[in-house]
Amino acid sequence: MQHSCSRKLPLLLFLAAVAIPAQDARRAEFEVASVRRSLPDSILDSFVPTLNAAPGTTLRILNRQLKELIMIAYNIGGRQLAGPPWLIDPPGRTGDIPRFDIVAKLPEDTVPDQVPVMLQNLLADRFKLRVHREQREIVIYALELAKTGLKIKPRGAGDEGQSGCARNMFGANGITTAVCRNMTAAQLAQQLQTLSPAYFPDGPVVDKTGLTQTFTFTLEWITQQQRDAGEDGPSMFDAIDKLGLHIERQKGSAGLLVVDQAEQIPSEN
Repeated sequence: MQHSCSRKLPLLLFLAAVAIPAQDARRAEFEVASVRRSLPDSILDSFVPTLNAAPGTTLRILNRQLKELIMIAYNIGGRQLAGPPWLIDPPGRTGDIPRFDIVAKLPEDTVPDQVPVMLQNLLADRFKLRVHREQREIVIYALELAKTGLKIKPRGAGDEGQSGCARNMFGANGITTAVCRNMTAAQLAQQLQTLSPAYFPDGPVVDKTGLTQTFTFTLEWITQQQRDAGEDGPSMFDAIDKLGLHIERQKGSAGLLVVDQAEQIPSEN
């Protein structure tokens, strides 16, 4: 009898070892998620979150183009994205370009690294998105500490709320405003390329500040199109300088995400 048990023990251990990776390999998915076309009259207001969302909460991304959803999911800037012209440089007026709202519930056992993968999988499911990565030498916009020193303070106790930037375009005196909450410098660098892409035509914004804290702050600027038309007002570079940060154009290396396949309209929820 003892000899029979000893033979079964290695088999049981083998089966247990096989079962564990199968559980760990479970596909990262939202508990429930909807992807819908944004309302036409919502183009001037949007919310671009970071993916620093707590387990069990609801992630909301409002009024974003598909290319911007990809940028958020893969933590890249616009100049790090390559693909078909309809995606990268859509034809027609800005108001005619399809925009989407995503509302997604995170499972209670979500860990932080899973959230971007959940969004990537959602885009793969609904837009049939397929991508691959490349590394290239390109122009970058380096986000650095200004010589005058940092002018914003780290987030204090009780400063809660979903991490991200709520943007309102063409407010008082034509100024666009973004209220950004609970964001790191790295998250700011990524979001700048969605908030005001025309200011960074040559490459991505790359965080080189070395800051790891989270901050809450407000940005105020006029668009590059307004400046080209001769209007007066702060540029996005001025808005960044007011935070005690600075952006400098440099040459550097950055990863490029290439879209091999995507559909323009998502499948039904």
